[in-house]
Amino acid sequence: MRRIRTRVDKTGGQNHTWNDKFLFKVTPEFLTSKTSGICVEIYAVGTFCDHIVGTVRFLISNILSFDFVNGNRTCFSTVQSRRPSKSFYRVTNIGATVMAAELHVTESVKFGRAGISVKKEAPVNFLTDPQEGRSTLRPADVLVYGWVGGKHVCVDLTGISPLVGLGVGDFTVGQAALKATSSKMSKHEKACSDNQHVFIPFAFDTFGFLAPEAVTLLKRVQKVMHSNVV
Repeated sequence: MRRIRTRVDKTGGQNHTWNDKFLFKVTPEFLTSKTSGICVEIYAVGTFCDHIVGTVRFLISNILSFDFVNGNRTCFSTVQSRRPSKSFYRVTNIGATVMAAELHVTESVKFGRAGISVKKEAPVNFLTDPQEGRSTLRPADVLVYGWVGGKHVCVDLTGISPLVGLGVGDFTVGQAALKATSSKMSKHEKACSDNQHVFIPFAFDTFGFLAPEAVTLLKRVQKVMHSNVV
């Protein structure tokens, strides 16, 4: 069980407002299970220790429909929270989104059924930062076998906040993901090419923007899966 904390609401009084966003990496089985849920505990800040004032647990199946899981849209729901005595405390508004990029990653184990051979966190002996040297050898986030002209592809997954670099120049949608793509290419493309591999950066921001390389990869995956499954 993973625990994450919100910030402390110091101004909302009895009308608590957090507007915090959390990113969870989950399996397809978690999303489709009827018993998968998330528990939210509400605490009041105390002098020596915080004490719980309300608890709410909601099922994923009640807040996310199939259309939302596959459409990268946000679903909102109002749920009741209970005091430790089980009496009604107040209502809590919650929003949830399934990121398309995350669905691609977690479902990569199923690609074998569609004729796509992959391995997550595959060890390679050349993927490194040229500025840091070979002491920083790392696995490929996803290794796709024989994907481009018979060559294996190292897919690097990068999630980034769209607010990164907001204070520099004019804001452009997707600029953080595009900059991350450029940075990853400069670090790893040559090393992969020298070792007869292809490098594809899969960059996305937490608002749902996908870099062009990621979109191209997903479209090809969809095409291969459709031709082999349907």
